[in-house]
Amino acid sequence: MILPKRFILLSVMLFGSLELSANAPQLAEDADSAIVTTYEKAKAGDTAAQMEMAVWYWDLHWKNAHATEKAFYWFSKAAESNHPEANYQMGFFYQHGIGCEIDQKKALSWYENAMDLGDVMASSQLAYYYYWGVEVAVDKSKALEFCEKALQSSDTMIRNNVAWFLATLPEDEYANGPRALSLMQAVIADRPADAGFYDTLAAAYAACGEQEMAITYQKVALELCTLQLPEEENAFRERLALYEQGKRYRQTEPFK
Repeated sequence: MILPKRFILLSVMLFGSLELSANAPQLAEDADSAIVTTYEKAKAGDTAAQMEMAVWYWDLHWKNAHATEKAFYWFSKAAESNHPEANYQMGFFYQHGIGCEIDQKKALSWYENAMDLGDVMASSQLAYYYYWGVEVAVDKSKALEFCEKALQSSDTMIRNNVAWFLATLPEDEYANGPRALSLMQAVIADRPADAGFYDTLAAAYAACGEQEMAITYQKVALELCTLQLPEEENAFRERLALYEQGKRYRQTEPFK
């Protein structure tokens, strides 16, 4: 399965503070002093502090209904200052309608900005836009080129996402099970207890026609899923049923 990006805080840049001070979401009165300090820096235009606030709120969004909109706000401010990962996250938000309405044209623009700024994970997302022709002309060869660009990174999340793309493409002429399997065997060796990674590994085995291995690893994925990704359990079970029928999982639309 495609997994969301994990964040790394990068360099400090400055951005005008007047608009930020007027519109920045308020902290809770009982916020600890470290967050208050970061918040004041973020309001003053410190990009690294804006990213720290964004990630802090994003980590809370599962249990706080207002945290998502606050994360969106701070990611958008950091993105305006050309922070690569903030641009990526804005693309992700608009792609999936998180904190905003789904807008694939805006998502594509943010991903393109992120890639131009050096965020290679954005390349793996752009592959979907070009393969399915979302807000661009269909160009499946270019989609595969974006995958190769993404693989310039050794990041396990990026390799997982590219492997998922290659293993689950609906058309056999473009799917590449062996490449996906090679990528995932290395990923699993590095991160051996991740439900999403085992889900991708199983999809790669199925794309290679190795259904018994796909079934074995999808069962592992499902067992881990109940603890790590309970909201994905039905999807994991549906893929297991496919492998038991001797089929591979084919993505029929992007971003699912």
